[in-house]
Amino acid sequence: MILVQSPDGTEKCFVAANDLPFYDGWTVLGEGENARPIDGGEWNGSAWEVPLDTLKSRALARIGALKTHHEDAGIATPWGIAQSDQDSRGKINGIVGGALAAAQLGTSFSINFTMADNTTVALETANEVLRFGLAVLAGISHVHDRSRALKDAVELATTPEALAAIDFEGGWAIA
Repeated sequence: MILVQSPDGTEKCFVAANDLPFYDGWTVLGEGENARPIDGGEWNGSAWEVPLDTLKSRALARIGALKTHHEDAGIATPWGIAQSDQDSRGKINGIVGGALAAAQLGTSFSINFTMADNTTVALETANEVLRFGLAVLAGISHVHDRSRALKDAVELATTPEALAAIDFEGGWAIA
């Protein structure tokens, strides 16, 4: 990567030297490791550094994306991996509500639920539906707790190295 500046002060980044415009007045600002990152940075006198606040902002966005991914990727239950995308969570809330109503009215309740692997499980009683709903809730709650812990770790990081040491990928699944 090569960063250059035109005579009017406009900066452009080029991947290879043969892409560079060879015009009078253009200045090479940096090459390779010395080129300013395309996404911003500050010169510390010997290299470009991305400010810690920018790195933290990126880390928080990454955590948000990972949280959404893990909420939607399926939740382990005693019946298998339940679909857990937002639409499926709404359906689970609906069947739990139906089971609660049936239990309150003293009537029977059963339903078939399609799991993440496209198999169908028969939830044959209101209590079984409630246990299923609680299992999904526990999984979603765990994902939220992991997200919260990571956000706290990002906020506590005082250096880019401390931020880089955070394990963003691990700890999402219920052990």
